[in-house]
Amino acid sequence: MAADAAFMIAMAAELFLEKLAYKSATQTLGDRRATVAYNDVATSASQWPCCKFLQDIVPEKTTVQKLLVGHQQSMAEGGAAEKRQRLQDGAS
Repeated sequence: MAADAAFMIAMAAELFLEKLAYKSATQTLGDRRATVAYNDVATSASQWPCCKFLQDIVPEKTTVQKLLVGHQQSMAEGGAAEKRQRLQDGAS
C-alpha cells in the first residue's frame, strides 16, 4: 500500500472517531452527566446513519427481560403471519 493511501485511511479513521466521540459527548451532556458511558456511544452509533455497520458490534445495553418480551412479540407476529399465509394458501 502506498504511503499516501495509508495516510488517507488513517485520517479518515481519525475523523470518523472524532465525530463519533463528539456525538457521544453530546449525548452525555444531554443526559446531564460528565462522563461518557458505553450507552452514549451505542446510542450515538444507532442514531447516526454512518454507523449502521456498528449496530451489531456496539449494541445498546438491554435486560434479558426486554429481550424475552421482544422475542415473544416477534414470535407472536410471525405466528400470526404464518396463519394468515396458510389461510390464504388454503383459500386459493
